[in-house]
Amino acid sequence: MTGRSIKGARYRVFWPCRDGYINFIFYGGVAGRRTNAQLVAWMRERGAELRQGLMALANKYDFIKEIRGEGLMVGVQLSVEGAPYVAEALANRVLINCTHETTLRLLPPYIAKSKDVKEFIKRMDGVFSKVSKANSKSADSPRAQKSEPAQDARTLAASR
Repeated sequence: MTGRSIKGARYRVFWPCRDGYINFIFYGGVAGRRTNAQLVAWMRERGAELRQGLMALANKYDFIKEIRGEGLMVGVQLSVEGAPYVAEALANRVLINCTHETTLRLLPPYIAKSKDVKEFIKRMDGVFSKVSKANSKSADSPRAQKSEPAQDARTLAASR
């Protein structure tokens, strides 16, 4: 860490990475308030876009009970187990988490752009569609009537 280098900056931190160095400046004072306010406004805008897209999905899929959160931290409450959705999302290169068995936790990067949010919603639509179809097929099959649940290791790992 280095000391103050910009008026209002508290610390400047350099971390080595594969492509060189990552430079972070932690602000305080007037400069910090201005920068932080812009960052929070950015996250609120992207969060509103994300929640709007998720609400459209909630209208399409009846197993989505509630969308909640602040900024880019969003939870999607399901009426079914969330682990299969996490596993399918991971297969579609979307990283989400399942908490409390039925809540999907979304925490996209703060640098997400509108096009990234739209791509995420598109991929999650595919995830919800594919898993809900698989669940409806398995509920109709005689195998699903057995008392022992069949879960693969990937689904179990995704739920933790």
